[in-house]
This record gives sequence, C-alpha cells and structure tokens, in this order.
Amino acid sequence: MYFVPAATLGFSVVVFVCVAIICIFFLVLRRKVVGGELGGTTSLGRNGSCAFVCSLWFLYIVLSCWQLLDKDV
Repeated sequence: MYFVPAATLGFSVVVFVCVAIICIFFLVLRRKVVGGELGGTTSLGRNGSCAFVCSLWFLYIVLSCWQLLDKDV
C-alpha cells in the first residue's frame, strides 16, 4: 500500500496547479505569438518551448521531493 502524508499531498497539489496555470498561460501566449502551440523555428520555437515546459515539470518534481524529504527529517 502506498501512503502519502496529507501535508505533502496538499503542497504537491498546490505546486502542480501553479505550474499548470503557468503552462496554460505559456501555451496561450505561444498561440498568439506563433500561431499555434506546436512547431515553429528549431532554435527558439520548438526547442525553447520544449525546454521551458520540461523545466516546469522538473520544477514540480524537485519541489514535491524537497517537501517530502523535508517532512521526513
């Protein structure tokens, strides 16, 4: 059975919602500037967008793990 303490779950949900809102705003901005969510020039368009969205995911993982490890100590 997998056990998640309530305090860390709440923090993870808040971080996820914040990162998801940032990502949605980014996609809306990208649609207005580039004309779509996918594609664009290789240098800044596709690769830059991929790096930004992946960094949001990485930020969520790091903050969730940090909170979990901080609660265990």
